[in-house]
Amino acid sequence: MRGVRAFAVLTVYLLLMSGFAGLLYLIFNSFTRGVGSAAAGEIGRVLFMGIVGVELLLIIFIAPAFTAGAVTGERERQTYDLLRTTLLSSPAFIVGKLESALGFIVLLLLSAIPLQSLAFLFGGVSEIEIILSFVLLLVTAVTLGAVGMYFSVVLPRTLTASVRAYGTIVSAMFIAPILAGVVLSLARDLLVRGGTIQSPVVEALSGAIVVMLTGESQIVSEITWWEIESPSGSLGWVTEAQDETPTLTLANGDFLASGEGQPTTLPRTPPPTATRTVTAASGSEQIIVVSVALLLVYEAPDTDGAIVEALGAGVPLTVLNPAQIVGRDSWWRVRTPSGTEGYILELTDDLPSFITQANAQGELSIGVEAVVILPDQVLMIHEQPDAESSVVEAAVNGVTLTIIGGPELVGDVEWWQVRSISSVEGWAAEQVDNQVALVHPNRVPTPTPTLVPTQIPTTLPTSTATAAPCPGAPPSILSVGIRAYVVLGTPNRLRASAGTSTRQIGQIRGGEEFTIVGGPICTDGYRWWQVEFQGEPGWTADGEGDEYWVRPVQ
Repeated sequence: MRGVRAFAVLTVYLLLMSGFAGLLYLIFNSFTRGVGSAAAGEIGRVLFMGIVGVELLLIIFIAPAFTAGAVTGERERQTYDLLRTTLLSSPAFIVGKLESALGFIVLLLLSAIPLQSLAFLFGGVSEIEIILSFVLLLVTAVTLGAVGMYFSVVLPRTLTASVRAYGTIVSAMFIAPILAGVVLSLARDLLVRGGTIQSPVVEALSGAIVVMLTGESQIVSEITWWEIESPSGSLGWVTEAQDETPTLTLANGDFLASGEGQPTTLPRTPPPTATRTVTAASGSEQIIVVSVALLLVYEAPDTDGAIVEALGAGVPLTVLNPAQIVGRDSWWRVRTPSGTEGYILELTDDLPSFITQANAQGELSIGVEAVVILPDQVLMIHEQPDAESSVVEAAVNGVTLTIIGGPELVGDVEWWQVRSISSVEGWAAEQVDNQVALVHPNRVPTPTPTLVPTQIPTTLPTSTATAAPCPGAPPSILSVGIRAYVVLGTPNRLRASAGTSTRQIGQIRGGEEFTIVGGPICTDGYRWWQVEFQGEPGWTADGEGDEYWVRPVQ
């Protein structure tokens, strides 16, 4: 370790690791460029995990090689007998050999810590994670080195010790987990074998479907089963829980109880109708299409089948049959206002395709495309339902946010978990400064139109709505909803949020067109507009001083 060779090996190692980190950054950044939801912290985590992964592979392959010849090498050089004549004890001899063999590996791990710390530039990795990764790598090196040392002690030759050491390590780290997974899978199949789980499926139920208990529970291979009758009249057996999550509840919300593992007989009486929120029911209940601009009605519950009708948002439908599961999709048989009968998917892009008619009256709920109505300020989207938590994005007046969770009442404020049009997820308050900030699309207030004298421009076009003056930016010539382009010259930066300190996600070259979908926000001496460029959202500035970088398409 004190010679030129160790210095050269360490230098080459750091150069290769640096090149790998740079290549990993370029590859990952090329995939995330232009995607507004890709956080910089994700790049940091990828770099960190990539460097740690390479170090782990390095330890697996070189730690046994350094220790497998520690004792056998002394025998082969005929110096082992001389060592036995010294006053050095056997434990001290083994520990000393292990320390000398692993010392260089520890040096390699320490030298790579600055590379791991590059993740701090992007975020997503904490100091404790770097410390834990070093400790785990060190423990792995010592463990694998001890395996090599063991075979070096019990075997006479270095080659044999190395082969045995690598065989043991590969078996323990790769072959054993695979065999364990296969054995556990086979054991689970044997435990539940007996005709219960492998019996024919008579019907698939989804959502809050009301069923009738028709008999006592039975316990088969530690799994509790209940005999039920579905709304369509099918008789069969269902498990009381799946993946430790209850699948059946009583009408009052209580869980079923089998009583100390003993079968329990329940009365053969149908429970009262359960109240549901998003999922529809069978019968004559009306549902309304939401969260999708277009809903396709299929002739059969199959996306490859014939399409019988296409519906827009707000169309009422009559549910004819409860949901049935085909593959991993839940389908509902409905009748459209035109009398056409067919099947619709319960979920579209992981959001409900419909809500109950009562929910369509204008109340906020999961799946609704809520609208921001704050003419004089922006709505901050926070990381947590707390005004003191970090802001992940700002939404301007008129922008739609998809509600994906909530609500949560914190103090006197009701918070909703939302997803912006740039796919950023966070929490937004329903009210800001005693002013309603989020409303259902059906409750967006309609402004009273006023007649304003219009001047015909001499040099610059004027949009239908002019933004307020912004210090440092030229007078606005843009408005939401129009097409615009970047003037020839230096490309415009496309950022994840408004501001010069936010992450750049792409660029718009001169002559390229885009659609303005939100804004403006005046910050950092620029007027920022939210745009949609090549199908991806972002923010860009319209100019500086008297120079326009963006102009409307004529």
